[in-house]
Formats: sequence, structure tokens, C-alpha cells
Amino acid sequence: MLVSDEIHNCPLCGEAIARAVADARAVYHVSCKVCAEYSITEEAVDLVRQRSQQDKRVLSGRACENVERGLPPVFVSTGNIDELIGDARVPRTPLEKLDRLLLSFYRRGGTAGARVYCDTKRDLAWAYAVSEEEFKFLFLNLHGQGFIEPGRNPAGGSVLTIKGWERVRELEELGPRSDQCFVAMWFDPSLDEAFNNGMRKAIEESGYRAMRVDLKEHNQKICDVIVAEIRRSGLMVADFTGHRGGVYFEAGFATGFGIPCIFTCRDDQIAEAHFDTRQYNHIVWTDAQDLYTQLLRRILATAPVQRTRGR
Repeated sequence: MLVSDEIHNCPLCGEAIARAVADARAVYHVSCKVCAEYSITEEAVDLVRQRSQQDKRVLSGRACENVERGLPPVFVSTGNIDELIGDARVPRTPLEKLDRLLLSFYRRGGTAGARVYCDTKRDLAWAYAVSEEEFKFLFLNLHGQGFIEPGRNPAGGSVLTIKGWERVRELEELGPRSDQCFVAMWFDPSLDEAFNNGMRKAIEESGYRAMRVDLKEHNQKICDVIVAEIRRSGLMVADFTGHRGGVYFEAGFATGFGIPCIFTCRDDQIAEAHFDTRQYNHIVWTDAQDLYTQLLRRILATAPVQRTRGR
């Protein structure tokens, strides 16, 4: 079995690490000046190091993003490496990367006039830049477009301008652009058919990716995982069949964050809907096929998927 002292370099970015503490389960809790904080299993260390440079950049960006956005640290295991990479909201164009970098400056500054000092390697990971040259290009364009001043190089401290604050407000008002759809429901075998051939089928055909927390591998407290996954979702489907308290909580949390939430309930359960949610327009379904048909129509009509733009 490995000991923590043997992990001298971060498996994600290759930089020397500040700390790697192994717990009793052989899970390393890593502190890295580039990737911030994340956890990785002993078995996953070598697998990650064998991945392509692009894959490792994406994993590094995921780790940075979670910490900066106040989400639980990324947990990397042999079973979820491809999922972490596939689910990453990687910006595809320089404009999307520019917006992401601006949001990073905003979150670190927090108040008007606050000076933010740039760490090229850390911010390169956050922006998913493919090289230091691309990162410097992005930084210079933030300055050139008047979003930051007066630092004219990445090492100097920079302050968001009024124009920068206006752009941040625009980006914040756009809301979630994730193509993930969080499914809140009663995890009872009697609803497996409704989920597999109703909800998931409709969600995926509409362009979203169905996410059910009981099917996700994780190493954190379940409540932290639920909150984090809801916040990174662009849509929620909440099925109230069985009237589980957790479904009501999750639907309320999503609604409070402005995430579109579609309410569903099996026809023999709708009469028991809570007074506070009864006025919402529920999809009342009879079987999996009926749920699929109605849900697909509702998603396409009210919440068509918006692809991520680096937020």
C-alpha cells in the first residue's frame, strides 16, 4: 500500500503538492497550489497519470472549479474518471474561456476595488486553457476589452472595472447552462420502470443528461452531494409519488436557485400532494409510456437544453 509521502507530484497537473494525506480507506486528500483541494483513491492515482494531458487538464479544471464555486471537493476514483471528464463544463471557444476567467476574478475579489493576483498555472486550469500562451492571450483580452485594470500582465494585481462588473451581472443572470437534469424521486423499486422508460428516456431524448444521486459514486456526505449536483444542474424533474420529504426539499432548493423544475406525480398519488405545491402544474401520469410522452413534451416546450458556455 502506498503511503502519502510517495505522492510528491499532483496526479492531475504534475506540480509538486503541498499535502497528500491518506485516510484508512486509502483515499488521498490532496492540497495542490494549482488544483486546490480534491480526493483521489490509491487505485486511481496511476490510472490518472496514464491519461492524456487533455484529460488531466479537464480533471484539474474540475477540481479548481468545485473549490472556487464552494462545491464539495472533487472525488476521483477508478469508476468515475470518465464521468468526471465527460460531465465537465469545458468552454469550447475563447469567448467562453474569457467569461470563465472573468468570473474567477470576480469570485476571488468579491467586492468593488478588490485587487486580485493571478497565478498563471492555477488560472490556466480554471479557464481550461490549453497552454500558458492561450491563458496570457485571454488575460490580455480581459484588459484590452476594459473588464479589468490596471495590471497588464498575469503576475500583477488586477481590479474589475465597472464594465467588468456589468459583464459579470450579465453572466450571473443567464443562470445555469448545464445540460444535467437532476431527478428527485422516491428510490423505490416500484418506480424503476417509470424512471428507466419514462423519466430518463424523455430527459435524454430532449438533450439533457439524467442524474439520480443514488446512482452516483461519491465519497462525501450525501446532503453535500445533493446540493452540489442540484446547483450544477440546468433542470430538475421532481416526482412526488410517495411524497418523500427529500423530494420536497430538493424541489424547493432548485426553485430558490432559479433552476427550472418540472413536477410529476403518479395519478393515484396526486390527491395527497402537499398544499404548498398543489398549485404547481404537475404532470399526472399513469405508466412509464405516459410519463415519457408528457415529460418529453413539457421539457421541449418549457426548458429546452442550453449548452454550457463556461459558467
